[in-house]
Amino acid sequence: MIRRSIRVLLAVAALVLAAAPVPAAAANDTIAAFRVVASPFTSDNVSTRHAAGIRLNQVRGAYVNLTIEQPGGAVVRHLANGDWLAAGGHRWAWFGRDDSGAIAPDGDYVARVVVSNGLGTDERTLPLRKGMPPIYAVNPGAITVLINPGHGGASTGAATKTLTEKFVNLDIGLRLRRLLEAAGVRVVMTRTTDTKVNVPPVDLNGDGIIGRPPHEEDWDELQARVDIGNEARADVHIFNHNNGAGCRCVRYTETFTGMQRPWTPEGVTLATFVEAAQIEQLDTFTSATWAPIDHGVRDGRRYFTLSPYTLSTPRRIPRPTLQPALLTESLFVSDPLDRELLRRPAVREALAIAMYLGIGEYLSTRDYGIHYELVSGPSQLPAGGSADYRLRITNTGNLTSSDWQLRLGSVARVDYYDGSGSIGDLIGSAPVPDGLAPGASTEIVVHAQAPPNSGEWLVKADVGIPGSDRPYLSERGVVPLQVPLATVP
Repeated sequence: MIRRSIRVLLAVAALVLAAAPVPAAAANDTIAAFRVVASPFTSDNVSTRHAAGIRLNQVRGAYVNLTIEQPGGAVVRHLANGDWLAAGGHRWAWFGRDDSGAIAPDGDYVARVVVSNGLGTDERTLPLRKGMPPIYAVNPGAITVLINPGHGGASTGAATKTLTEKFVNLDIGLRLRRLLEAAGVRVVMTRTTDTKVNVPPVDLNGDGIIGRPPHEEDWDELQARVDIGNEARADVHIFNHNNGAGCRCVRYTETFTGMQRPWTPEGVTLATFVEAAQIEQLDTFTSATWAPIDHGVRDGRRYFTLSPYTLSTPRRIPRPTLQPALLTESLFVSDPLDRELLRRPAVREALAIAMYLGIGEYLSTRDYGIHYELVSGPSQLPAGGSADYRLRITNTGNLTSSDWQLRLGSVARVDYYDGSGSIGDLIGSAPVPDGLAPGASTEIVVHAQAPPNSGEWLVKADVGIPGSDRPYLSERGVVPLQVPLATVP
């Protein structure tokens, strides 16, 4: 009887246990962080010119498989193959080669990590790119970038016994030029050596003073740099600097743009892209004692290069920057940790990469852009006479033309070129063919009638778009073409 009772109790217990819910296995949360940094990264060594830094942080030990894969899943490179790694941080670098040692094609890839331990598996994936992304891929040769390395010559910028800003700015600017030219972009530099630009000195802004005392801005020097970009009809103006302060406790990364310009929305977009890219690239160099500080996009109206048109004195700016412009203050020469970073070629390369990436993102997303070329047109006409202008225009934006108009306006001729932003008096217009795709070109003939009075003029070519609060592309930072015209009795 006792044995039978025991058997019944055991059977009931078995039923109870079978009916009770089985506790779910704990989720595997071994991966605390998984990041791809410094992608793309370049160096002067062609054999290792593409690399991605990969960081994994584990809260407990695990067997780790880390692979670089094509987006479809085909494995290109094994970086960790079932290796047991203890809790903590781990780093790898992929130098763009497959498992056989051959260089993998440039393009998009995926970094995949799978960790396994007693809790099961934990898996993460992240996109990465090998090589630099293209700059306006449909027609990079139609793009012009003005690179303006800050200071030069007697203007040293921030300086210590071991580092001078003007040399750092130039090195970063030259690295940026190399990257852009490799992408097929036309690059114009304000300086390529340790020199000033306004040489010999000339009163370029017309205030009756040549230059300024060393402790103030040299406005003629800055006007010379602005003129180079405007006359090249650059798409963007990059004025790259590094910072300095009297206190070693101050450091951060910031980017300035013009907040009182017709092209301010475009300038803010460009500056935002560049600032974000700088922080992302600098994050590669984060250590126990240093990390980047994002000071954001700032109002640069106090800078000559970013200020609006004015003929008032003492700060006379007759020809402001006509395209979206920014001024970077990447790191502080005066801060010991920032200064040591700036002494490293890899950091200067990373800052050039950041500017490249920001420029590329802006040009791949902006709505409007036009590159103008004068094919033929008169330099002299009778007052009130007429003639044809033939212009070749290239769509360098990302919208296809629809109801656009090519407009010619005349303004009284001034020294150098007109920087007032005036569209001038209408002397002729012609439609831009609908359907002009991004990157495509066309030639347009505009029949124009010269001003009725004899004199010296500038004929300005601009494209108008319908239904906009800024109806002309010159208001969006697309630099108009300006050609001289004399009218005679």
